[in-house]
Amino acid sequence: MCFDVFVFELRIALTSTDTSLQTLLGTYLPALLLKLASPHLSVRNKIIALCQHVNTRIKSSESIQLPVEKLLRQFKDPEVGGRWPLVRNFDVMYIGQGVQRMKVEDRITLLPLLITNISSTPAQHQPQIFNILLDILPYYKPPPRGTSEDAALKTYFAFDTRPEDAEFLQTWFTRLMFLTYQTFNSSATSSSGSTQTCRGLTPEEYSFLTLGGKRETWNPPGRPLGEKLKMAKVAALGFLATGAFADGERYLAALVASAHSVTEDSRVVELGEEIFKRSAPGVPLDGEDGAGEKVIEKLYGLFFLGMEGRVVPPVRWSLRTKIVTILSKSRRAVSGRFGAFVPRVVKLAVGGNGGSAAAEDSVGWNDVERDIRKLRREAFVFVNWFARVGDTPTVQAHGRTIFETLRMYIAGVKEQLLSQQSQPQQQQSTGAFDDARGPAYEAMGLLCRRLFKELVYVSDLDVLRFFFSSLRETGITATAEIRQSVEAALSSLLVGFSSSGVEYDEDVEDALAEFLVQEVEGEEAEGRSGMTKYVAVRFANRGLRFDNVKAKWICLLAAGSGGTAAGNSGRSEVVEEGRRGLDPYWYRMLNPAPQILQVEATKEEKVVGDDGDGDGDGDVDMDAPTRKKSSRNRYSYPDFVELIQYITAPHFRLTEGGGRRVINNIPVEIYSLVVDFCKRILVTEALQNYSGSSSGNNNTSSTAAVVDELDSQTFSTKLDTAITADTHTRAAVADLISSYFYSDSTAPESLALHTLFTLAYDGLVKDISACAEVWVELCELAPQSLVAEWAGARDKVLDLRSMVVNGAFSTAGGGGNNDLDKRNLLVKALGSVLTHPQCDDAILEGTVASFVEMRREGGYKAYISIVGIGYLFGRLALRGRLEEALSEEVRAKCLGIITSAVLEASTISSEKILAEAGLTALSELCVFGVVSKESLTSDVRKSLMERFTKLAKSEGVEKAILAVGCYSLVFDSTSAEDVEELEAVEKLLYDLHENKKLELSFAVGEAFTIYAAGWDCRSLTRRYLDIRGATPPEKVVNRRKDGVLLKKVVDKVLDEYSRSTKPSLRRGACVWLLSLIEGCGEMEIVVRRLKDAQAAFRGFLVDRDEFVQETASRGLTLVYEKGDKEMKDELVRSLIASFTGDTKAQTLAGQVSADTQLFEPGTLQTGTSDHGSISTYKDIMSLASEVGDPSLIYRFMSLAKHNSLWASRASFGRYGLGSILSNSSSSVDGYLTENPKLYPKLYRYRFDPNPNVRKSMNDIWSAMVKDSQGTLDKYFDDILTDLLKTILDREWRVREASCGALGDLLQGREVARYAAYLERIWGVAFKVMDDIKESVRIAALTLCRVLATSMVRVVSVDSGASQKDADIVLKNLMPFLLGIQGLEAQAKEVQIFALDTLMKLIKNAGKTLKGYIPELVEKLLGLLSTLEHQGLNYLHLNAAKYNLTEEKIDAARLSGVRSSPLMDAIERCLDLLDEPTMAKLMPHLVRTIKKAVGMPSKVGSSRVIVTLVVRHHFLTKPHADDLLKAVMSVILDRNDAVSTSWAVAAGYLCRLCSDAQVLALVGLARKMWFENEEGRARALSGEIIHDISRHSTDKFNSLSSSILPFVYLAKHDLSSSSSSTSSSSTASTTIFTTTWTENTGGTGAIKLHLREIVTLAQENLLSNRWAVKQASALTLADICTSLGKDVGQDQLEIIYPAIVKATDGKSWEGKEKVLEGFVELVANFPSVEGRGGDVVVVARNRRIQEARKIVLREARRNNRPYQAKAISSLARFVEAVRGEVDMFEDVVGVVERALEQDDDEDDTPGGGGAGGGSSKDTSGGSGDADKMDITDTEGRSLRSTTLTAYLNSLKALANTFPPPSSPSTSLSKKDIQSRINKFLTLLTAPPKSLSGMALTYPSKLAQVDALSTFLKSGSGGVLVLEEEEADVVLRVWRFVVPYLQDRGSEELRLRVARGVVAGVVGAVAGMKGGEVKVREVVRGELAGLVEAERSRSVKEVLEEGVGRLRE
Repeated sequence: MCFDVFVFELRIALTSTDTSLQTLLGTYLPALLLKLASPHLSVRNKIIALCQHVNTRIKSSESIQLPVEKLLRQFKDPEVGGRWPLVRNFDVMYIGQGVQRMKVEDRITLLPLLITNISSTPAQHQPQIFNILLDILPYYKPPPRGTSEDAALKTYFAFDTRPEDAEFLQTWFTRLMFLTYQTFNSSATSSSGSTQTCRGLTPEEYSFLTLGGKRETWNPPGRPLGEKLKMAKVAALGFLATGAFADGERYLAALVASAHSVTEDSRVVELGEEIFKRSAPGVPLDGEDGAGEKVIEKLYGLFFLGMEGRVVPPVRWSLRTKIVTILSKSRRAVSGRFGAFVPRVVKLAVGGNGGSAAAEDSVGWNDVERDIRKLRREAFVFVNWFARVGDTPTVQAHGRTIFETLRMYIAGVKEQLLSQQSQPQQQQSTGAFDDARGPAYEAMGLLCRRLFKELVYVSDLDVLRFFFSSLRETGITATAEIRQSVEAALSSLLVGFSSSGVEYDEDVEDALAEFLVQEVEGEEAEGRSGMTKYVAVRFANRGLRFDNVKAKWICLLAAGSGGTAAGNSGRSEVVEEGRRGLDPYWYRMLNPAPQILQVEATKEEKVVGDDGDGDGDGDVDMDAPTRKKSSRNRYSYPDFVELIQYITAPHFRLTEGGGRRVINNIPVEIYSLVVDFCKRILVTEALQNYSGSSSGNNNTSSTAAVVDELDSQTFSTKLDTAITADTHTRAAVADLISSYFYSDSTAPESLALHTLFTLAYDGLVKDISACAEVWVELCELAPQSLVAEWAGARDKVLDLRSMVVNGAFSTAGGGGNNDLDKRNLLVKALGSVLTHPQCDDAILEGTVASFVEMRREGGYKAYISIVGIGYLFGRLALRGRLEEALSEEVRAKCLGIITSAVLEASTISSEKILAEAGLTALSELCVFGVVSKESLTSDVRKSLMERFTKLAKSEGVEKAILAVGCYSLVFDSTSAEDVEELEAVEKLLYDLHENKKLELSFAVGEAFTIYAAGWDCRSLTRRYLDIRGATPPEKVVNRRKDGVLLKKVVDKVLDEYSRSTKPSLRRGACVWLLSLIEGCGEMEIVVRRLKDAQAAFRGFLVDRDEFVQETASRGLTLVYEKGDKEMKDELVRSLIASFTGDTKAQTLAGQVSADTQLFEPGTLQTGTSDHGSISTYKDIMSLASEVGDPSLIYRFMSLAKHNSLWASRASFGRYGLGSILSNSSSSVDGYLTENPKLYPKLYRYRFDPNPNVRKSMNDIWSAMVKDSQGTLDKYFDDILTDLLKTILDREWRVREASCGALGDLLQGREVARYAAYLERIWGVAFKVMDDIKESVRIAALTLCRVLATSMVRVVSVDSGASQKDADIVLKNLMPFLLGIQGLEAQAKEVQIFALDTLMKLIKNAGKTLKGYIPELVEKLLGLLSTLEHQGLNYLHLNAAKYNLTEEKIDAARLSGVRSSPLMDAIERCLDLLDEPTMAKLMPHLVRTIKKAVGMPSKVGSSRVIVTLVVRHHFLTKPHADDLLKAVMSVILDRNDAVSTSWAVAAGYLCRLCSDAQVLALVGLARKMWFENEEGRARALSGEIIHDISRHSTDKFNSLSSSILPFVYLAKHDLSSSSSSTSSSSTASTTIFTTTWTENTGGTGAIKLHLREIVTLAQENLLSNRWAVKQASALTLADICTSLGKDVGQDQLEIIYPAIVKATDGKSWEGKEKVLEGFVELVANFPSVEGRGGDVVVVARNRRIQEARKIVLREARRNNRPYQAKAISSLARFVEAVRGEVDMFEDVVGVVERALEQDDDEDDTPGGGGAGGGSSKDTSGGSGDADKMDITDTEGRSLRSTTLTAYLNSLKALANTFPPPSSPSTSLSKKDIQSRINKFLTLLTAPPKSLSGMALTYPSKLAQVDALSTFLKSGSGGVLVLEEEEADVVLRVWRFVVPYLQDRGSEELRLRVARGVVAGVVGAVAGMKGGEVKVREVVRGELAGLVEAERSRSVKEVLEEGVGRLRE
């Protein structure tokens, strides 16, 4: 063993060269290092010494290679290097040195060996191995992503068997991303010592990456700072991006890299972001496999790195921001055990920089604050995510902590803002604070919504107080944005009241109510402009029950904000929100689900009274009556007593400061609202508690119906109507008032009732709106003993009288208060008090006296006096006190006042009110018997009737008509004396039918009921009996007891007037009859004739007047309701008879039939010529007929309220429609179950096109069907079947209604419910989409949209839909949509909608759609053309007319295809492909490719191919050859854009195709180029080849030997010069040139493919196509030019025969380039020196002579332009062979012939030259005609051609000097002199054709260059002349002097000076005789030129010449 070592040492010593040393080390170094494992120390020391010697030797030479691979294998071998640490140490040392010396490709081969088992490498050597890996990786070029090579890398690096190696690498690659080059600065390293590190790395990790903290590890000498580290990071990221690593393994490293500073490592950031975006989808954080949980754990670990006690600086703030952004998208990250991290994240983000700022500043980062702000914003987003999706236990566990952290942050920001307020220079940072507070508030709001019970719904209301205080803030801490955020947070809290599900807590509600009251009252008192009021009102409406009196108080304050004295704080939204809180309907809308406040049990409450001790606590009186309280829930009405008590209690916050006006502790602004609302609550409480016992019958159902209607949108209107018109409601309120009043006077109910009366009375006295009406209404229903309390209070009565007599006019504006209704109420209120027995008679008398006096004043005071007298007298009579209270004289006087007012008042506006006052008062007196027949003289009675007639008939005064009816009560129907008077009244009323005002008809009807029935009619009682307990005077009642007048009127209306044909009389009779039944329906006389009334009303139904129809409808309903069962059945039978055509019934019915026209023509048009108008009632009767029970007509008609009159409050008040409608709707219950076929018909009519029909049917449905949804569910099949039948009905109205009904029926339902009907539904829907009527088509489109939405929802399996249901739907639907009824339908609308439905299905169906993809793709590709606008085709054909080009139009069409949603849908389908589906798709796609017709479909097909190749290459590869064959068959399209698209697709397909198929495509391209004359085909050929090179580069390179020769030839196509398709040919040449340039570099490719190119070109020199022949010749010429001097003998042998062949033939345009190439090849013949043998020399000489003949032949052509250019090639040839061949005579012959011919042609009359005659091109001496003559087609003149020939001739002659120096060619001096003279002659005497022609600058330069060449032709570059040749110098000099004097071009003078002058000076200096004269001449003139020259450079050259001549 020792011997071996010594032998190695000896060999080392004996090696003298690096090569031998490298060989020795390669053999013995690994074995030598194994000796280090020796147990003998002496051996180990010897080996170490030898290693030191080796180190010394190899350091001196970097070229010595070490056996790195052997050493690495030895290091990796566990049995060799793995056992001996010393061996490993030296192995690693030499591996590190050897890698740096290796070639790049050798280094890369080490990667698999280096990476394998890297995780098992001993820890002490892992840093070195990892560092070596990082040194190699920058040179590694991974395969393209997605390729099979890329996917194989995992196996290549053995990661599939050793995943721990991949884990090791990704871990350390991630840590590498933390390393920054700033840590290597000297300033940083000098003080850190062994603990140096950087952010995110422990000292140990830092030492690992830096090899022990060595600066040179990453900053080696000579390299820019940080460059190596950046390269390593980029390389590591690139390696991670390969297929060797999974997405999860590259995830963290990419994330850390993306968080770098862009200014520091922009490339690292870009690459990191790209990799992260690609890998993120593959790392589902919420996946079920548990991998996401590990990633989340690592992300949190990175975020808190350095925060857990370890000596690790925190990571970048930017990285933390990215981590938070990622976590904000994961549910798992904020749930379970990870939820504990959320508070820590928030605290770090908003609680300061966590001590990390110092660490960042220490390494030079100044963007810490900016990054912290970014993190803070993301943290708020994180909190929002946590609050929204975190699981409930986690949110409950950590939500409060987060909330408090954010609260502390906001407090801190406010503190900073306030502290900086006095420092203007620091206010610039204010924006930053404010920007963050807004999101913080919003995040807190979301937290509170989740923790509603824990944070918000608590008794201390701390959170609410915090938010409200923030909302109240002003100044620097408050901005508009912050306020919006706070309001948004509070809005989030509102949701909790209806969605949190917490149980009701009375303490919390009390606290909340009190807090909100404080906020609202505080804002009212302080005059703040609505800062918190609106929010507080919203909380009151959402957070407090409807029965909470404090909530109602808040709403009242808000509703009255429109007129607050606080000043402009009445925002409209505040008022609106307040009104909503007072309305039970809107409260229910705001709180649809009572989840928070649970229902309380019903309880009995003792009445609480005041115990008199002044404390107001109200001790319980055990003997007091109990007050029943119904079940209380969230929607219960407020308790009347509690409401009154709270509202009237002192509100000190509102009255502080004394500036606010209040009445009874209520602000004036809301006083009327308070009084009115309290009255309504009293009414609702009465209705809820009313049992009807007081009236002796059960009216509970009636009042319950009223209560049910109160919670509707018309709450106020219906309640007011009920209290004034509904008998049961009035009775209920009266009973409640009585019960409250008759209870203990100290009971709360009694006190509350008195308080309400007091509030209304005080408001009335102070002229506050609504108070008078409330007072009057209450007094009408109150016990008289209650009214007595006010009547007996003298002061109050006097105040009221004063208000009526004087105060009613004090607040009048302008011309006085014109509100007569208000005056009537005031007078009525006064009458109810003054007439009470408790009132002082003196006050009554005084008031009457005042009224008498006021009458004289006129105007409104007179009105008050007259009406007041009437009310007082009437109420006194009603109370039976008239005679005892007032004397006869006063009564008579007052009666006279009233009658005079009626008789004497004019009808002008100022007096008209007095007449109305008189009529009102007279009516009062008549109905109460104050006026008797005896009290009126006959003249007065006559005058009154005349006055009534005038006012009623002529002026249409409604009060006059009513007064007539009341006046009739003065007369007794049983008295014969009064018959005449009564008949006059009756006649007057009958005559009023001619009045056209509809309202007057009802007034007449009411007058008739009063006239006929007196006090027995309902209207008189309702209107005048307004004192509770009072009864009308007996004498007046008895005047109509006999019923004679009633019978007479009823008989006359039914038997006479109802049968009249006069329209006005029929209208009047219908209304009168309705009024009689309504007012007297219970009387026996009317009941007996109900059947006749029904017949009469049926007759009125046929009337053309819609008002009559409506009235008749209402009448029929009343008749039906008032009859008993027997009568109802008889009425039904009668109606059925009228439908069935019974003659008798028809007589009674007035000829009513189903075809009767009820509306005016045109009201309800059918839209067809063969149908007339239709009416609402025909539809109703048809419906009843279909159902089989005509009794429904009565129920339906009760709901048909189309005329606005019936919807008005007046009609409700007059006829009580609310009660009747309620009874009508309830009476249907139980009947519908027996008639199920009603529902389909009625349901369809609800969607009738006519709005009147639609509204009627909706009303009917709403009233009759209580549970709409349940009914639809029960009869779903019946309704659906009927609709599927009627949707195809003959009438368009039915079809349109069926569409709407079907859409409404199906919307929102599960598809499984109607799956069996699905195909039929789609079928009929698509049929009506093509309906002839547009409205039907629109309805059908809406239906189809509903269906499409349902289908999309069912097939959205990824969103949770059932796979089974989706399969069923698609199985039925897809064939339909793809078939003739869908995409293939004839109707365009059907096509479009089917397509739209398919697009939605494709977007949502996902993998469920896989089986339909083949057919879908084919159909959609076809639709691309079908749906394209037809105008584009026309525009394409007529582009020139519109100043467009086909290219522009095609570009627009292509853009449309690319952006088409159809292409998006197709690509979605392609994304779902798998292998079986792909196999099915191929036949469809190939068929589409071959048979597609339109341009969009073809382009779309090409894009599909591209998509398949790029995104689905593995699936496409087996089918690529078939696709390419299909594309090849259609690639040559008549549209260039289509052909280009196919070419691109073919280029992409070549990636996946076999070589044979690609070569077939190339062959097609070659065929198109070689065999087509058409330029388009040749251009397409180029595009095909170019697209292969662009999109399949690898394939192109592998087949380059078969492609590039053709490309090189084709790029020389010049056929466009005379072609009509020049643009296409030019494009062809350009694209071939581009292809060649992009895929080759320099002449290397030409040399590589020389033989193929030459062979191809030589073959095509014989082509029949001239363009191909021309291109082939030019190709050969370009080869010769490109090769230049690099041409070798082998290459010459290949190219020379071909180029000689190319020069044959006649001249043609461009042939000069072939000649130039040929000459260039000859000029660059390889040298024959050293090649030996005469054969080579002879061959070369032979070729030169052959070339000489060819050049001379071409120069002698008669084609003048060509000849001029050929002489230039001759000059180049002469120059090349100047030392070998004497060409002077040949050149002279050519030149003289060419120039002499020009002169001859110039002398020829008529021009001659190249353009004239028919000159032939003949080879020199041959005389053969050249049939390929090319004239000067470019239009150049003969002179310019001659000039070119002349200049090239000069150059050729100059190049003949000096002649060859061989003995066989030596010339005499005479010959030389002759040659010089010929040259100079040509130089100085151009052809005569150029005489007078000014030479251009280039021409002058050509002369100068030729002359310079001539002068330099002597030995040493100087022309040597004899003495006798001095004139040569002078001639030359004289020639160039003008050029030296030309001041136009400095460059020309400089060229002359450097070339010609230097040559002249040299020649003069070298002359041997006669030089003195010439020298002096030249020197003198040259000196003069020097003096005149201004250019320094020219002057220097000239001065040098002068100096040489002076020597």
